[in-house]
Amino acid sequence: VAGGSQVTTSVYPPTYAGAEAVMAHLVKEATAKLGLQQVAIGHGGINHSGGFTGWAEILAVAEPFSHTDQRGTERGPLGLRLNLSQGEDDPAVGMRMGHTAIVTQLEVDTRLGKIRPLHVWNRLAVGKIFVPELARSQVYGGVIQGLGYALYEQKQYDFKTGHTLSSNLNDYRIPGIGDTPVIEVDFDEMGFEEVRGQGIGLAELATVGVAASVGNAVYHAIGRRPLETPITPFDVVAGMKE
Repeated sequence: VAGGSQVTTSVYPPTYAGAEAVMAHLVKEATAKLGLQQVAIGHGGINHSGGFTGWAEILAVAEPFSHTDQRGTERGPLGLRLNLSQGEDDPAVGMRMGHTAIVTQLEVDTRLGKIRPLHVWNRLAVGKIFVPELARSQVYGGVIQGLGYALYEQKQYDFKTGHTLSSNLNDYRIPGIGDTPVIEVDFDEMGFEEVRGQGIGLAELATVGVAASVGNAVYHAIGRRPLETPITPFDVVAGMKE
């Protein structure tokens, strides 16, 4: 469930609407002031029956124009901005439930307990992807973060003082390049046509399912289901002895 990440889904629709409004105004001005006919917006200007006219020439004769739109947001209980599933007829931005399917391939050293992720597939259904390169990079990072939750990250405390012992990167392990498997990302962009902009936020959706996928893969490998994270070599070795 996407529980946040409303920036893209709330900024893109009004920005796109504003661009369309400006284009429509310039086409109208070009038709009226320059007498253009059979106009169609092209790259860098307007194509028309007489050829091509660039934006600079059109802007020189166009009247000033202003367009104002508003970001769509919603607030849930306690005034928090949410991005959760609502009724099908609710037009609020991002108010839908996204889905993801994550499959992890890994190998387990049953003697030493080391878990080595080899391949992760993550397919997300969040509607239209506005900036594919950025969205894909976000999912790559989310998968790596999820692997950290599943296998490495662990906060250690001094039980006498309550102080955090793993308070810096010397003691708090996160995945490095050598720990990162092959990651494949795919998007299903259908199913959110009723939402303004036709897309919802990725948010934590790229991350939260990774640990469960890793746990399932470990269970498939050794026959014991890990119930806590991180899944350490000690847990694996102990599970093999049971």
